[in-house]
Amino acid sequence: MSSAVSMTSIGKENPRTMSDYEHISTDKLNGTLVLKFTTKHLRTPEVAHTVRDELINAVKDNQGRNLALDMEQVEFVGSVAMLAFLSLRRLADVERIVMCNVADNVKRIFVVCDLLTDDPQKNPPFEHAATVEEAVASIGVQPRPTT
Repeated sequence: MSSAVSMTSIGKENPRTMSDYEHISTDKLNGTLVLKFTTKHLRTPEVAHTVRDELINAVKDNQGRNLALDMEQVEFVGSVAMLAFLSLRRLADVERIVMCNVADNVKRIFVVCDLLTDDPQKNPPFEHAATVEEAVASIGVQPRPTT
């Protein structure tokens, strides 16, 4: 069974519930859509494509403009999974995406790919915070930095 979803059909069906997602769960905290990963390894093309579709559908279903990606359960991210994250940035109509609870080894992968940085001069596609609460607070307080 193919998990690929045409970009024109994403979000056009009836809204999904948390149980409709295989790799994420959703919540809202102070107006921020929190997407919590429920899978440990994002390494195969099949998982990456499903995660991409689930992330984009969750944003559309919940009308999320600002996202906190809770990656507490994620232990490994393969190169193919980077496409899922980049597709979320490119295809979903969102303002800010803040990753949180990111394990050091996973964070290093995003930093090496220039998707996360601590350098205030750069403008990576994703921001990061230590916790969900810090991610939500940063979204509520400041606009996305620009260069």
